[in-house]
Amino acid sequence: MDENEKYSVDALTEDTIRKLEQSGLRMTIQRRHIIEILTSSKCTSPKELWYEAKEYVPDLGIATVYRLINRLEQIGVISKAR
Repeated sequence: MDENEKYSVDALTEDTIRKLEQSGLRMTIQRRHIIEILTSSKCTSPKELWYEAKEYVPDLGIATVYRLINRLEQIGVISKAR
């Protein structure tokens, strides 16, 4: 995944959270913060998202951001903007 890719994010509803949980992810505080930032900010890359999320979750690893983005892509919630 290129760190300069942009993402298009659909509305994250309870249905989306349910899909994430059905795909095997627990909804942790870290993931919830990442999702909230995805829906409310203009982050243009996973790295920018990670920097912003670290303000709320200081011990957040960038791998967590990449894994969540990949999973959200797999279930069709976000897509890369080319």
